[in-house]
Amino acid sequence: MGIRIKDGEFVDEHDRILNLRGVNLSGSSKIPSNKSNINWLDTRSVTFVNRPFPLSDAPLHFARLRACGFTFLRFIVTWEAIEHEGPGIYDVDYLAYIRQILEVASEHGMQIYIDPHQDVWSRWTGGDGAPLWTLQLAGFDVDNLRECEAAISPETYGRGHSSAEKQIFSGNQKNFPKMIWPTNYFKLACATMYTLFWAGERFAPNFMVDDVDDDDGNQGKINIQRYLQKHYTKAMAQLIKHLVGLDNIVGVGTMNEPSPGYINVADLSLGFGQSPSEGSSKKPTLDELKYGLAPTPFQGMCLGEGHKQSVGEWSNGFLQHILGKPDRWITVNPGDRKAWTDSSAGCIWKQAGVWCTNPQTSQPELLRPDYFANVDFGRECYLPFASKYAEVLSSIWTSEAQQPLLIFVELPPLEFTSTPFPEIKRDDLPNAVNATHWYDGVTLFTRSWKSYFSVNTRSH
Repeated sequence: MGIRIKDGEFVDEHDRILNLRGVNLSGSSKIPSNKSNINWLDTRSVTFVNRPFPLSDAPLHFARLRACGFTFLRFIVTWEAIEHEGPGIYDVDYLAYIRQILEVASEHGMQIYIDPHQDVWSRWTGGDGAPLWTLQLAGFDVDNLRECEAAISPETYGRGHSSAEKQIFSGNQKNFPKMIWPTNYFKLACATMYTLFWAGERFAPNFMVDDVDDDDGNQGKINIQRYLQKHYTKAMAQLIKHLVGLDNIVGVGTMNEPSPGYINVADLSLGFGQSPSEGSSKKPTLDELKYGLAPTPFQGMCLGEGHKQSVGEWSNGFLQHILGKPDRWITVNPGDRKAWTDSSAGCIWKQAGVWCTNPQTSQPELLRPDYFANVDFGRECYLPFASKYAEVLSSIWTSEAQQPLLIFVELPPLEFTSTPFPEIKRDDLPNAVNATHWYDGVTLFTRSWKSYFSVNTRSH
């Protein structure tokens, strides 16, 4: 059965409107299948084969899903799973495994939408998605990110400055905090990587990297934005090539819950509040979700260069949501640690002139608090990428049913941004589906459904 779009509805080959019933498959696909047996910095031995499950178990799982009434799956893959070993080096065993798994899905009548997943950029910044080499390309020393409050990850948790981590040293063991990922999005490493991915040419125009496989046949240097976007698109193109001919493939996403990073932040000294849209009389929003130690963008940059800062520590309760105050202030001193490697030029944003170290006082000074302000992320950053991405993948895709490849569009989740959804014209992004996420705040954080109480963070 082919699925296409007509008059804003999903329809089948007979133009009958479809009500799709499905689930994500699966959260386990975000991490390697051999994660417990390898060092977290080992990118050669890592494998995602058998994620979400071994091929031998696939018939049982798909039969169970069909028995539950599901016929549509958002199938999770990651950039790391495809290109973990290095730029242009693809894991052909994983790609072949995914083809085999989705062949079994087809035998059980399962329609598939490929979800290139990420949370907080990568495993080394507290989530999943991008390969390690992307952070190394930007100059990050991932082993120092925790001491600099540049990221929180399970592998380095306990080396930071939060109250919970201090209790670990006193013998009161604490597990990795639940639901810490919103805070990670606003820390130096993740925010920097996303800013470079979406707008490196605009905000870090001098950050050029060697491009040994330039599409034009000319080996030279290109901006890091173009380099990251090109490799991300090529990795997903490799996957689509392996799936050509499968008629149960409905479409592909652009990226799960993309973050704008620093893009459109109104004032780096205040927080991650967004600049109002053009023509709006509203003031900048300052309602980003804080949990644990939450440096402002400028504080994060300073900490990344080893400068001591007094940082607010927040809990997800009355003080934050009613009074707008942190629980306490904590002095964060990275000591001799820096988030940047010795071989790099240091903080990208310091090089770009956003801030400097005063030569008389040796203290950091913010020079351009509105450096990233007044940018429409959806229109100016996301759509140009999504259009090129869709064009590349759609040009590869063919199926016996000749059904088009639907493009599932995601902007940042509605709870964590004030970015307006851009107007998408059919000629710019054909076969687009609005797949942006909305969360009920109470269900999200309590992990249980309360029929009598919910929170819409956009309307408060």
